[in-house]
Amino acid sequence: MGIISRGRDCVCVELLTSKEWFGIDPAKLYITIFKGEKGVTRDDEAYNLWLGQGVPAERIFEFGMKDNFWQMGDTGRAGVLRNLL
Repeated sequence: MGIISRGRDCVCVELLTSKEWFGIDPAKLYITIFKGEKGVTRDDEAYNLWLGQGVPAERIFEFGMKDNFWQMGDTGRAGVLRNLL
């Protein structure tokens, strides 16, 4: 469905799971988080957020730099991705 970025997670969760909006059952969502790699820590914040919203742990997948990290060149900005599927 898209990328979930820091600072907007709660708004996205509310929009997707609230019966006032889309009303998607959190137990049916698939989530990806950054697993931690090459000195960048695991995205525990996202993992705990989604668990707290009712997404089962077996539906939260962890990926590394190749699949779940963005970077603007060798010296530019970079960060982890949070994807909702």
